[in-house]
Amino acid sequence: MTDITNKGRLLQNSFATMRSRILLLSFGYAITAQKLIELVNAYGIQEAAEGRLTQAIKNRNKAMDKSADQIIAYSSLLQKSTGISDEFTISAAAMLATFHNISGPIMTAALSTMQDIAIFMNDGRISMEAMKQEAVRLGKALNEPTKGMSALTRVGVSFTVQQKVLIKNLEDQGQLQEAQAQMLEIINQQFGETANISNYQQSVNALSAAFGDMQERLGAKLLPTLTWIIEEMTKFF
Repeated sequence: MTDITNKGRLLQNSFATMRSRILLLSFGYAITAQKLIELVNAYGIQEAAEGRLTQAIKNRNKAMDKSADQIIAYSSLLQKSTGISDEFTISAAAMLATFHNISGPIMTAALSTMQDIAIFMNDGRISMEAMKQEAVRLGKALNEPTKGMSALTRVGVSFTVQQKVLIKNLEDQGQLQEAQAQMLEIINQQFGETANISNYQQSVNALSAAFGDMQERLGAKLLPTLTWIIEEMTKFF
C-alpha cells in the first residue's frame, strides 16, 4: 500500500513538473512571438510610410520635382543630425506632398523647418502625430502663402507689415516659390535649428530612432518567414 502511494506521489509530481515546463514553454513562446511580431510591425510602419509618400508623389503626376527615394534619403540624413526618426519625417512628407503647390527645393526645406517647429511646439518630445500635425499646418500655409500667414500668426509666427506685403506681391506676380521661400526664411529666423540643439531630449529621440531602425532591419529579415507561418496556419482554420 505504501509503495502504491509513493508511486502515486511520484506520478503526481511528474505531472506537476511537466505542467510547469509546458507553462514556461508556452510563456516563452508567447513572449518570443510577440517580440517577432513587434519587429515585423516596426518594418511594416516604415514600409507603409514610404508607400504613402510614393503614392502621394505619383498622384502629383511628375509635378513634385523630387522623387520618393530622394525624400527618403533626405529624411535619413535629417535623422543623423536631429535624432528625429526618418519614418516620422517620411510620414509627414507624404502629408506635405498632398499640397499641390509645394515642390522642388521648397519640399526639402519645408521638412527641415517642420522638424524645428514640431520640436519647439512639443518641448523637444517628438512623435509621428506631432510631425504630421505640423506638416498639415505648414503645408496649408505654403500652399497659399498670403492666406497662410494668418494661420501661422495664430501659432506664434510673427510677420512684419513689410514681410506680409512682400510675400503677397510675390504670390500675386506668380512667383509662388519665391513667396514660399520668403515665408520659410521668416519662420526659420524664429524657429530655425531648434531640432539640432544638442540636449538630453535630442539624445532620447536619437536613441529611440536608432532602436527603431534596428527593429526595422530585423523585421525586414523576419517578414518572409513570419508571412509563411501565418499563411500555413490559416490553412487549418
